[in-house]
Amino acid sequence: MLIDIGVASLEENNKVVDEVAEDELPPLSLWEVIGGVLAMAIGVRSKERRIRDFSRGKFIHFAIAGLILALLFILTVASVVVFTLS
Repeated sequence: MLIDIGVASLEENNKVVDEVAEDELPPLSLWEVIGGVLAMAIGVRSKERRIRDFSRGKFIHFAIAGLILALLFILTVASVVVFTLS
């Protein structure tokens, strides 16, 4: 029974995405991409937002934002280590 509900739910989501042409969907804003990357980094993402990101977002935008986030994280950790050891 649970599998049927999950499959039906996925089919409904696919229908919603398929009904709207890709040309009609506005691209994600900068803040939506940043919010998406931050949410993915900490592992909290709603199903609706994930579908929105994959249907409206571009991979290159998420890749660049993810690389910048990773770089900032590494620089922050390195700065904290240098500060505490000095």
